Amino acid sequence: MSSFGDCAAFSDKVDVSVANFLKKEVSDIIVAPGYDDEALTQLKKKKNGTYLILEVDPDYIDRAAQSGVRYLVQAGNSLRDDQVIEAANEYGIVMAYAGIRLFIINSCSTTS
Repeated sequence: MSSFGDCAAFSDKVDVSVANFLKKEVSDIIVAPGYDDEALTQLKKKKNGTYLILEVDPDYIDRAAQSGVRYLVQAGNSLRDDQVIEAANEYGIVMAYAGIRLFIINSCSTTS
């Protein structure tokens, strides 16, 4: 993580051990497919309640269109690329397709 803040992104549901680890780290945003109740409670306290907590919705194109989103950037190279592109086209959403996925793995211990 950067000392200037960063985004923490997870492919699994965030539990309280991850939330406790992130409380001590400098970051501005967390993105995950879900959160345990206790983890969410802990994360909502970060940055005096201004920490941005996003939950990935598998049907995000539908929700984005319903919210008035007109432009998206998609990383690409996922199993559902064709479905995502088709959904964006159906809604008339302009999608920039990056075609690259970047993964930075920061190994950490969350033992108490």
